Amino acid sequence: MEYTFGTTSEVSDLYKDVHGFRPNSRWYEIWDSSVDEVKQRLWHELLVDLKYVLKEERERKERSIEIFNEQVDSIAELTGVDNKTALRWFIQSLNLNSYEDGEEVCYKLGLPYSYTSIFSKELEDIR
Repeated sequence: MEYTFGTTSEVSDLYKDVHGFRPNSRWYEIWDSSVDEVKQRLWHELLVDLKYVLKEERERKERSIEIFNEQVDSIAELTGVDNKTALRWFIQSLNLNSYEDGEEVCYKLGLPYSYTSIFSKELEDIR
């Protein structure tokens, strides 16, 4: 059998990617005292869980994009303004602190960070 599991550091990173936090000391004890077959099974289970987590994250971001676009489109439609103005009004409605930037807006709205530049430009124009 070929073993593909990583180092303790790599399995810690993978565990964090899946669970959002690093494994506790008891988990490390189990890992360190396990034979290679058990480590491979644990590694494989983490990889399966990671696929599920990434799929959920992708679906959540897709839904966040839909909601964001619907909100901006709704503002434009209801007020008769163009989308650029609707976007500016949407950002203003977030009541952001002066230190918040495009990345923080993306984080708060659950949007991909590829949207950062859209918000950063508008925030510069607003401030």
